[in-house]
Amino acid sequence: MEELEYVRETPLVAVALGMEQPLSSLQCLRNLRRRLPEVRFRCFAQTQTGRTRAVLQSEARGGSGGERPGGVHGGQWCAGSDLLFVPDPEPLLLPAALHAWQEGIPVVSWATPTARQLLGLGSLWVERCLGWEGVAEIVQRVLTDPTEREAAARHGRKQARRALRRLCEKEGLSMNRSGSALGATVASSLSALSPSQALVSAPPVSETWVAGRECPLCGEPGVAFGCKAGYPLRECRCEGPVLLSWPWGSVAEYQRWYQEDNAPYHGAHQATQGLAPMWQRDGEYLQAASVRYRVLSGLFPWVRRVLDIGAGTGAWVAELQAHGVAAVGYEPSPEMARQAQARGRNVCVGGWEDIPAPDLRPDLVTMHDVFEHLPDPHGCVRRLQALVGPAGLLCIEMPEWDCPQARAEGAAFRHVRPLEHVALYGERAATELFRRAGLEVVALVRPLEGRLGKVAYYLRSGSSG
Repeated sequence: MEELEYVRETPLVAVALGMEQPLSSLQCLRNLRRRLPEVRFRCFAQTQTGRTRAVLQSEARGGSGGERPGGVHGGQWCAGSDLLFVPDPEPLLLPAALHAWQEGIPVVSWATPTARQLLGLGSLWVERCLGWEGVAEIVQRVLTDPTEREAAARHGRKQARRALRRLCEKEGLSMNRSGSALGATVASSLSALSPSQALVSAPPVSETWVAGRECPLCGEPGVAFGCKAGYPLRECRCEGPVLLSWPWGSVAEYQRWYQEDNAPYHGAHQATQGLAPMWQRDGEYLQAASVRYRVLSGLFPWVRRVLDIGAGTGAWVAELQAHGVAAVGYEPSPEMARQAQARGRNVCVGGWEDIPAPDLRPDLVTMHDVFEHLPDPHGCVRRLQALVGPAGLLCIEMPEWDCPQARAEGAAFRHVRPLEHVALYGERAATELFRRAGLEVVALVRPLEGRLGKVAYYLRSGSSG
């Protein structure tokens, strides 16, 4: 029973009311209250305007316990809460999030570009497509699961240190190793932070963090791990080994290398490795697809609808269709998608971000040899989870950084390719990344008995404890 002492008999959730969309924030609060009747909610506003005052008065009549605004930064309204929900993040709410992180209070928000810009790695994200049921599920999980709460609090504290470091650099303050400001308390530092400064101190939305440049599990840059082909490598072992590589100036530059028409990756880059363009190697992809289908049919013979992401030439789609499985693939490279379509394969142009919600959920969403290329693995996993739903499966196959070959060869390992593979995950690191997204590994397969240095994770929604 001691491990649950942090949960009040009646849990308390603070809801931050934005100035820009207070009525939207109020609707958020009411939706959550309906879905979580056993939880108390306290609404606060960062500053008073005519609109926020009206909303708070409405909440006072509803007995929310948040009748008065929480002052300029609202820190006192976060203190003592079990969780902070930020429905419509805006610059003025950043100090409240920082107070919550400093106090070890988990922060939950919608996964919008503005939220990612302001809150970075410090929050638990809920995709809009998951709706209020998704928000309620995340909130309930954090309130009742000690492991989930501690993980969220740990990442919040790291995000607070990063944000405060930027603030101290701006204000000319120094910091000690624990991340607190010297010569000024955290509270006074935050009180000096205006909304415009909060916005400036946050990194650009597309560059809040990037797998390869920072560790996807802790947000830190890792330590030097030598070089390959003239490109520096780093490794982080916070939750198991992750090899990092980021030789690119920006995410946009990296994506152009992959996704533009006649992108260098699929043709010219292959030639530098003594390989034919990828669309001319369809035979080897068909062989790999045959091996994958034997595994799939043995483990999950009930699968009849498959969505494949990063379909390439469409070899996997063709293999599935040959066995009577309905399959569609999405491929971000227009040239590769055209090559697949020329072979009569059901492949559309698009990446994981572009896939619309299907009329019928697939039984299985697959992603082969793609995950190691992703600058935003967290966003991708959430999107895949939303596509497949609670009853379906995900299959993510990728190189394994802590396999015997990788341990023996280090940077010479065949899958260490600095330009294309921005993050290689060991089994423990990958499993932890999936666990944080609420996914559990139901089967783990190493193709050809591990000789390829790869691992396939079969995942489904489950407890994250």
